[in-house]
Amino acid sequence: MMTTTSILAATIAAVAAAALPSSATAATPAPTCTGAPSYLVSFHFRWSQATHPDSFVPSAHFSPIVVAAHTAAYTMWLPAGYATPGMKDVAETGSTAALSTSLAEYEAAGHVSSWGTGAPAAVPPFSTETLTVQVNGTSGASLLSGSSMLAPSPDWFVGMSRVELCNGSTWLTAARGRLALVDAGTDSGTTLTAVDVATVPPTAIREFGAFDFPQLGRGYGTWVAEKI
Repeated sequence: MMTTTSILAATIAAVAAAALPSSATAATPAPTCTGAPSYLVSFHFRWSQATHPDSFVPSAHFSPIVVAAHTAAYTMWLPAGYATPGMKDVAETGSTAALSTSLAEYEAAGHVSSWGTGAPAAVPPFSTETLTVQVNGTSGASLLSGSSMLAPSPDWFVGMSRVELCNGSTWLTAARGRLALVDAGTDSGTTLTAVDVATVPPTAIREFGAFDFPQLGRGYGTWVAEKI
């Protein structure tokens, strides 16, 4: 026979179980890749008068790319998050100095396995820049992130965030995708050559819609990561 206390306990347990989302009962297994392979990461830029006739200026260019292989404990940038000082500098000026300092600190702490920045010279439109990074299965550094400023612009950049290179227990041979166009949320300018207008307080990072200005239905390039 169930007592009043046991009936109450069973009822509470049933209510709690019903309140759990379905994802709570079937968590996705964490990647378990081993080894530390290297990946050649390429940014294929696409920005010219021909590709973007309604959102192109003669001084158009991209800043040197920054790419990192890291664990879930590190985030370069993330939609709905807020720009770090390093990402603010990349998005507003193209400078990679502060972001490089942060990456070095996370590398020393074991959360970034490998990272690099592009050449000091600006990357011209409609070109490719590549870097090599090394992932690390032992440390869990199987995520890939990267960024490059769309310049000139208020605080807009292109890149990818937290791409998983480990499929269960197998490293991907290759991964690819579009270079997302992103607003860092730190400057309120609305045109490519707008004067600096600091956004106070900063707003959350957001990706531009496919047909928002300055994309207008035409992306700014693609990225590819190839295991070497």
